[in-house]
Amino acid sequence: VLLLLLALLGVGVWAYRGVADSLREIRATGMQTLLNTQVGTLEQWVAERRHEAEQLAAEPALNTGIVRLAAGLEVDRSRIIDAILQKSAAIGVTAALVIGPRGRILAASDLQREGREVTPDFFAHMASALKGHSVFVRPFANPGVAGTREIGRAWVATPVRAGDGRIVAV
Repeated sequence: VLLLLLALLGVGVWAYRGVADSLREIRATGMQTLLNTQVGTLEQWVAERRHEAEQLAAEPALNTGIVRLAAGLEVDRSRIIDAILQKSAAIGVTAALVIGPRGRILAASDLQREGREVTPDFFAHMASALKGHSVFVRPFANPGVAGTREIGRAWVATPVRAGDGRIVAV
């Protein structure tokens, strides 16, 4: 009887561990599937934003204004930014920058940023745009008030080309 009880106990422990391992595997597979779905959704969202930015940069009136701005000609910077924000408001754009090929901010929705240089880290992340490819620039953590950290904006950088195909701004 004792051997029978020990055998039953052994089978019970074996079955319990088997069920626990099986549940862990099912959970891990479910979490991996969820992660893959979220990553795929995020990649699609980023691709759509890049495509929309490319369309915006290619719009004739806006492109002409940015090319003139990059050439140093007198243009209404706020009108360019307003046009960008107005045309992209439907997709949730809340800020805009026009950046020269050397990293100087030519126009900005935040007027205090105009004329300044972008940070080296930001400039490095948008390097692909200066080579002709739209790029998603991840949000950067900004130092906040009293040691807190505030997450910055995510950006989509796309090249703005002059009539000859040369990249004059991002």
